[in-house]
Amino acid sequence: MKKGPLTQDEIRHLKHRLDVLQSFNDVMADSRFTTSSGGSPEGRIYRGCKDGAIATCRALAERFGITMTSLNWQQLAPCTPTFRTLVNSCYVNATTGEVEALWEVLIAANRAVCHLEDKLIDHRVDEPTLQRAILLITSIAKWNMNEAALSF
Repeated sequence: MKKGPLTQDEIRHLKHRLDVLQSFNDVMADSRFTTSSGGSPEGRIYRGCKDGAIATCRALAERFGITMTSLNWQQLAPCTPTFRTLVNSCYVNATTGEVEALWEVLIAANRAVCHLEDKLIDHRVDEPTLQRAILLITSIAKWNMNEAALSF
């Protein structure tokens, strides 16, 4: 895990990752994707964007020093005070709801998205939770860019 301020070399990669997150929000704004069956082209696009957003949240969180491990994949453990403190040390404007959403999304990334043995296709993360986590990760990334005086 890399910590510290962003470098100019990281900006292109960061923009791409933020675009991946935005693609999930774009898909969520279009009922063709949100109401389609899982086997249709639209359903596959929706699931791909959701998986991509979950995995990207995990990658960006790790880049900014926010990590957690989920030992029990069968149930969602409550967000720990240690995790809340970690997130707040990275971004003081994080709301309780955003921190809890990020916790849920990181658990989903650690289990269903990144580990096939879990077999939880639905990830147990609903769309509003993922959108709150995306908002937080995006805010953290932009804050870090401002701190490093970098722009796209």
